[in-house]
Amino acid sequence: TKTDLRHRQVVTASQAKEFGIPEGMDHVEVSSKAGRNISVVFYMIVRRVLQWRKLGCGKKLGQPSPLKLYGEPAVTDVVEKVDEEDNNDYVHLFKILMVGAARVGKTAARYRFSRGHYAQEYHATSGLESSARTVRINGELIRLQIMDVGGDPAYETVRRNNYKGAHGFVVCYDVTCERSFEKAEQLVKDLDMHGQAEAPKMVIANKCDIDPSKWRVDQGEAKSWADGWRLPLVEGSARNG
Repeated sequence: TKTDLRHRQVVTASQAKEFGIPEGMDHVEVSSKAGRNISVVFYMIVRRVLQWRKLGCGKKLGQPSPLKLYGEPAVTDVVEKVDEEDNNDYVHLFKILMVGAARVGKTAARYRFSRGHYAQEYHATSGLESSARTVRINGELIRLQIMDVGGDPAYETVRRNNYKGAHGFVVCYDVTCERSFEKAEQLVKDLDMHGQAEAPKMVIANKCDIDPSKWRVDQGEAKSWADGWRLPLVEGSARNG
């Protein structure tokens, strides 16, 4: 990049090609400032993605395995599904940030709500990912942007940087993992310490489809904790909706 600055060039094209070509990479010289070859780069990478998928190797690009589909949960008279063509006519845009420890099912819950499917395989969230869905609530069209932050400690800065941009928060924990509940307790305190004491919040006790004998979080204790913070607690399952 920055090939408009040829007079300051210190990395030659031949050096770059010697690095990339043996590894099967394409090499393109571009300039964002001059608009040179930018479109070419994205067209080329899309062609590569298509080639990989046609060869059945999409998994190497982080694609999930074939999805196991379940029916959409029943829709109440309060929340209605909206046709795709109506998605641009929404009245409000709300950003909801999902937080929780790694592997508690944040991404699975986001996919279930926004896309209506459940993927069996686990794929760790890298940084911040998001999905969107338009719903009708009490007669008003509302666009929900669901943001999901990776639970790895490396993403704590990413999570906190997105506190201010969110309208509400969903704190998740796994009913089969006591440490994930402890992390949920910490996250609620963290939100409170970073100016989100009054922001709308909910808690999801996820993976409730699993045999209760394998649960490691006492739901009575969890409910008492949530009541102490005046937070609604919902037992949910991304697997069965």
